[in-house]
Amino acid sequence: CPVDCIEMIPVTGEQTGWAAWSQEQADAAHARYAARGVRLVRERE
Repeated sequence: CPVDCIEMIPVTGEQTGWAAWSQEQADAAHARYAARGVRLVRERE
């Protein structure tokens, strides 16, 4: 399917980028990122 068949609809209102993230969402994303780093180090060992 070519890209032009995909329609993006706004879900964050007027806010875009990092401003669209709540503090709770940002904290959860950071925790996932940190856990992934730990997992990758563990898998290399």
